[in-house]
Amino acid sequence: MNKKAKKRIFDTVMATMPEHCQTPKFKHMIKKHILLVTKSKYTRRSEARIIADLSHDPEEAKRWQRTPEQLAEDIRLEQSVGLMCGNKNA
Repeated sequence: MNKKAKKRIFDTVMATMPEHCQTPKFKHMIKKHILLVTKSKYTRRSEARIIADLSHDPEEAKRWQRTPEQLAEDIRLEQSVGLMCGNKNA
């Protein structure tokens, strides 16, 4: 992700924050978190997903939450892959 995308994410997240969270320490923490999330090799997230995770907008966060059926399906898939790879404890 380039600098402009990270800046867009930061500006959007800070716009949704309440006034008492607008401290320099909190801003620095958000910047570091954005850097770490975008640097990850294995979990590629879109801008919208990162904004939803970091912002205080409950409607946006609901959009990305998984239903219990989806979570059960993910667990089942993870266990089946573990069994196919020879991991008996999966």
